[in-house]
Amino acid sequence: MKQFSINIPKLKEIEQMVWRIAQDICLKLTENILEELDQYIAEHLDTDRYKLKEKRPLGINLLFGLVEVKRNYYYDREKGENVYLLDRFIDPSSTV
Repeated sequence: MKQFSINIPKLKEIEQMVWRIAQDICLKLTENILEELDQYIAEHLDTDRYKLKEKRPLGINLLFGLVEVKRNYYYDREKGENVYLLDRFIDPSSTV
């Protein structure tokens, strides 16, 4: 049989490449979804009650890696406390 001079990856290498690509896609998709949810909350919140202070980064460890999200940080005039409204909506144990 004639020898091939091309380098074809082994199945394990292909599996690892696909896994890394899938991880990157999942991280970016999750980041986009969370930031869009935060933007939606900002557009529909009670501006008399909540005052936007700034955006702050958050790192969340997920199954497929660390996702970094920039989320809105508010001052709740009614309760006199600072809050991340996104956290309250995506965390089922939290109350809004």
